[in-house]
Amino acid sequence: MTFEEILETEKKQYPEDKRPVVGWLCSYTPEEIIEAAGFRPYRILPRSNLSPSIDSYITGNLCSRVKNCLGYALSGRYDFMRGIVTTFSCNALTHMYNIWKEYIGDIFVYNIEIPAHRDKEACAYLQNELAKMFAALADRAGVRPDYRALYDAVLARLETMQLLNRMQALRIRDNPPLTGLEAIKITEMASTVPRSIFNTALRRYLATMEQKTEPDRSNTRPRILITGGFIPRFLVAMVEEYGGLVVAEDGCNGYRHFAGIPQEEAGGSEDAENCTAEKQLLQLLANRHLKRPPCARMHGATVQRSQEISRLAGQYKAAGIIHYSLKFCDCNIYEFPVLKDKAAELGVPFLHLEGEEHNTGTGQLETRLQAFLEIVSNFP
Repeated sequence: MTFEEILETEKKQYPEDKRPVVGWLCSYTPEEIIEAAGFRPYRILPRSNLSPSIDSYITGNLCSRVKNCLGYALSGRYDFMRGIVTTFSCNALTHMYNIWKEYIGDIFVYNIEIPAHRDKEACAYLQNELAKMFAALADRAGVRPDYRALYDAVLARLETMQLLNRMQALRIRDNPPLTGLEAIKITEMASTVPRSIFNTALRRYLATMEQKTEPDRSNTRPRILITGGFIPRFLVAMVEEYGGLVVAEDGCNGYRHFAGIPQEEAGGSEDAENCTAEKQLLQLLANRHLKRPPCARMHGATVQRSQEISRLAGQYKAAGIIHYSLKFCDCNIYEFPVLKDKAAELGVPFLHLEGEEHNTGTGQLETRLQAFLEIVSNFP
């Protein structure tokens, strides 16, 4: 059975989730706090290109991801949401927060300040931001902040991260039992499907896939690592359509969203279970976000991103690296030359692509991808 089929059978076993929905965008958003306040967290992932509809509201030189999110909201497709949590993690999201608050209905809009540094002071700052967020969401729900509920949400999300890491480990094999497109779909569903249903379905799926053996495809399909900010599904599908096998997506909607469980949590939930006090829980969440492999917008991230690419390329036996940046995403453009140099140092073919969140006029992109995969296939 596919994961989607398993998921559908699990949904029938659970009562309808009637919790009000709160949307979120940036992977630095603590889903656990949204859930602990009594809402259902739902990551905003538009599936079509509506960016032109927002041009009269926002400047043209911002990424298509933000524009598509706003386009969906203005068209009424997110009217089921009771609120949205944004982050001041980049210039485009700052503009989105202001426009959403001003023009998009009677909806609760909350913003978190994500520090760019990752030192002790930054962790303390973020911990304070999380406490304010919890208080604001609980107030919106008409309840007091319930740290027992937060404790439960922390453990549930930790299980999600551990399950996704188990799934990712399957892709290290010479004969991965799932494709890159299957993997990124599952990873994105972890942010939209109610957590108890998702965790149960993924446990069932992994129980089968970890025992699965298939003909070795590594000799005929070059293994590709895709890195960048937001990794579009269409890009993963296109690489695999033209003969590649995507073994890792180092993006905020891929590997980075569940990677880097801090050492105190890595062995299981024992230490998380001990974090029952308010300060401990918030500190654990702040550490979990700031100690993970960083986004390009974090201070000093370029060096660590370069090291991470080197590690991932080796671990997943990548024969080629594709760096994808959304147009007008300055942070990801900034890191491109450094990552290109690292790939050259590793002796791994590297391709930089710049485009939109969705498939809009891909003739040139297709040509470049086909040529790159041919180079990778014949690379010594």
